Amino acid sequence: MTEAYTIPVAGRLLKVSEVAHALSVADHTVRKWLMEGRISYVKLGRSTRISEHELRRLLAEGFRLAQS
Repeated sequence: MTEAYTIPVAGRLLKVSEVAHALSVADHTVRKWLMEGRISYVKLGRSTRISEHELRRLLAEGFRLAQS
């Protein structure tokens, strides 16, 4: 029997729209940052999820992502 692969994730997994709302930006801005590699994410089938820990990191950076 094979073991299940576990992805280490801190906190719950958030939707792109939830992260966009928390950062007060549009969904497409968050998706752009994902494509540029500025935000770490997990793919679950066709869904993209961002960990709560990653959102806290973004908030702690003080939106330097938006300035780049």
